[in-house]
Amino acid sequence: MFYKFIFPIVWFVAITLCKVEGQLLPFPELPGKQINGTELVDRVLENVRQQIVTLRLDPIKLPSIQLQVQNETIALRNGTVKGLSNIQRVGPVYVNVTLFNTKYRSAFAIYNVSADQDVIIKITNTNTSYPNGHVHMDCDNVTVYQVYKLDHLSQLLQLDEFELSIGDCNYNVTGLGDRAQEGSAALNAIFAQTKGPVLTVFNLTFKTLVNVGLQAVRTALVALIG
Repeated sequence: MFYKFIFPIVWFVAITLCKVEGQLLPFPELPGKQINGTELVDRVLENVRQQIVTLRLDPIKLPSIQLQVQNETIALRNGTVKGLSNIQRVGPVYVNVTLFNTKYRSAFAIYNVSADQDVIIKITNTNTSYPNGHVHMDCDNVTVYQVYKLDHLSQLLQLDEFELSIGDCNYNVTGLGDRAQEGSAALNAIFAQTKGPVLTVFNLTFKTLVNVGLQAVRTALVALIG
């Protein structure tokens, strides 16, 4: 009787503390079945890459922005971002198994990200304008930390956590004359309104594509553990 009582507790503690890299793990509600976390994540990322190519999301457009900085009206137009298809998993995949779900923790990076926008500046109190400005931004990478969760009861596979950060970026501004002085309020606003929308577009785009990718590989996952 004692062994019948203690064995489920030991089993629960063991799988709760489980944290391994890309290994085959027991699938709790299907004794003897196994899934591989590394293969799952790589399949999802490959699906995301294929979606980007098929939907022609590289390059992707940035929203137009108009803002007021002191006595200057700044308009950013015709913005595009390149590099979305340059995605690659970074580091290992960690698998955490509990009684109720399995979580797959990983990260991926998008390399050689660049953005371009046309810039128009109008100075309201002098009726002066700079209609032919342009800003170019190069970033080392955009990194995404993500967690997939597989619910053991419903078999629902979904994105549970998603956090995005951007690496070092360099800027080049042309066509703005003395408005492009280093450290000026106008220049700082242009940089911020280039980098910020890039992060927003990446966040929304990759969240959507990863969710679609998860559902697309679900059939493959069932085959993987079947």
